[in-house]
Amino acid sequence: MQSSPLKLKNGNDALFWTYDMPEGVKADSKNSFFLTMVNNDSVIVLNSVVIGSTKEEDIKQLLTRTLETIKLSPEPFNVEKLREPFKP
Repeated sequence: MQSSPLKLKNGNDALFWTYDMPEGVKADSKNSFFLTMVNNDSVIVLNSVVIGSTKEEDIKQLLTRTLETIKLSPEPFNVEKLREPFKP
């Protein structure tokens, strides 16, 4: 396992970490990548795998850009209520 701390553009700290898939695991990928961030009492984890010729740096960039777009709310929200305007 390898890890490196990151500072996101929004000022949040995150941890990028990766590990090799164990020998004998039947998978299309050889590595699994994670970007993890703590928000109050929650942990947000994004994950991706390398398939084919995908580069680690490309995955790191995708996960980082995705995590930087997340808008955190200090209050819990009701998903059902948020869906109401979109129901047919």
